[in-house]
Amino acid sequence: MHLGWQAKQRPDAIAVIESGGRTVTYAELDARSRQLAAAIGLRPGDALAIRMPSGAAFLEVAWAAQRSGLLYTPVNTHLLPAEVEEMAQGKLLITEEVYERLLAAPGTGEFEECEGRELPFSGGTTGRPKAVRKQLTAGPMGDPAAECVQVAQGSAHFWREDERLRGFTPPVRLDLRGVGARAAAYGITGFTNADPHPGQDLPELLSVLPQRLVVMGIGDAPVKFLLDDATLPTPGELAASVAAVRPRPVAVHCVTRVQLLVTLLALEEAGPVAGDRIEHGSVIPAETMPWLARLGVTVVTQPHFPVERGREYATDVDPDDQAHLYRCRSLAKAGIPLAAGTDAPYGSADPWAVMRAAVKRSGGEAVARRAALDLFAGEPQRPSRVKRLAVGSVADLCLLHVPLKEALDLMSADVVRATFVGGRRITPPE
Repeated sequence: MHLGWQAKQRPDAIAVIESGGRTVTYAELDARSRQLAAAIGLRPGDALAIRMPSGAAFLEVAWAAQRSGLLYTPVNTHLLPAEVEEMAQGKLLITEEVYERLLAAPGTGEFEECEGRELPFSGGTTGRPKAVRKQLTAGPMGDPAAECVQVAQGSAHFWREDERLRGFTPPVRLDLRGVGARAAAYGITGFTNADPHPGQDLPELLSVLPQRLVVMGIGDAPVKFLLDDATLPTPGELAASVAAVRPRPVAVHCVTRVQLLVTLLALEEAGPVAGDRIEHGSVIPAETMPWLARLGVTVVTQPHFPVERGREYATDVDPDDQAHLYRCRSLAKAGIPLAAGTDAPYGSADPWAVMRAAVKRSGGEAVARRAALDLFAGEPQRPSRVKRLAVGSVADLCLLHVPLKEALDLMSADVVRATFVGGRRITPPE
C-alpha cells in the first residue's frame, strides 16, 4: 500500500525511525509532503532531481513529487558535481537547503493530485547516464488498472520493475527447449545466468536446457552485484558486501567509470579471490588497467556492442569515454584475464557474430581470429581460462564441418556440425 493509504488508515503509526532515534508518523509525512507539493509549484509531467541523504526529509520530497504527477530522479550524494549536473540536466534540484526553504515558504497548500513516477538514470551499456522515462497514467495514486491500460497500449517504459509487473500480467510460457536447441546450433555448450537475485528454484526451471548451466549466486558460482549510479554504495559499503560472501567470487556489473572505480576500491579492501570478475567493463580508462591486472580480476566484455551500436554511442557517449568503450585487445595486452559474453537478449545471441565484431574493432581493439574464438572457449567458472581437450576429459565440444582454420576465416554458425555436452550429442542427428 502506498503512503497516502497508510496516512488515512494509520495516521499516528510510526513511518520512519531515523538513525538519531527521531520518529515520524504517517500523518506528519502526509502533511509535509502536501506542503512541499504545493510549494514546488511544478505541473504534472515536469521533472525534478532529489539530492538528499536517506531519511524522512528525502521521503517527504519523493512523496510530494509522486503525488503531484512529477517525474523525480534520486541523485546519489556521493556523485561529483559534474555527475550531479549530468543527471539533473536542467531540472529543479532539491537539496537539504532547498527543502528547508520550501517548507518555510508561504503557500496555498493546493496542487493537482495525480500519480507521478521515479525517473531513474541508467548507464546502460554506453557509460553515460540516460533517463529511463516512464509513462505517466494521469490516474489517482496507486491505481494498478491505470498502469495496466498503459502497458496494454504499449506506451510504458519500465526500469527494473519485474516484481511489480508480475502481479499485473499473466504468466508466459517459456520455450526453454527451443532456446537450448537454437543455442546448440550455434555450438554453445554452456550458459551463465547473471540474474542478481535468482530464485532457489531457477536451476530446476532451467534444467531442461541441454547445455551446462552456471547460475550466479547459486552453489559455488560467483555472486552477482548490480551497481547503478543513482544508488551507488561507497567503496567501503561494497567491500563489506563482498567480504560477507567470501570465499566465493563476485561478479560486479560495471558500466560507468564511477562504478568501476568503486568496484576496484572495494576489491582492494576486501581482497580479490580467484574467479572475481567485472561484468561488461563498458568504460575502462587506460589508467585503471594496471590496477585490474594487479588484482587479477577477469573482465567479461561485449566486444560487439561498439560495432552493433556505433551510431548510438557516437552521440550518447561522453567524448572522454569513447576511447575506453568495451576494451578488448588492450586488456589482453595489459595482462588482464579476458572473456566475452553475448549479453543476450540485450545483444546478439550468436557468439559467432560477436567474434566477427571482435576482429573488426577499430581503435586498436581488434583481436586475432583465434583470440576471438578463445573469448568463448573458457571454463564455466573461469571464463578466461581456455578449456583444452585431453584424453579422458569431459566431452563438451563443438564439432565442425571444416578444419579450424577455415572455420575461423568464415566465423559463422554454418560451420557447426554437431554440439556435445558431457559426451552426449545435443544437436539433431544427421
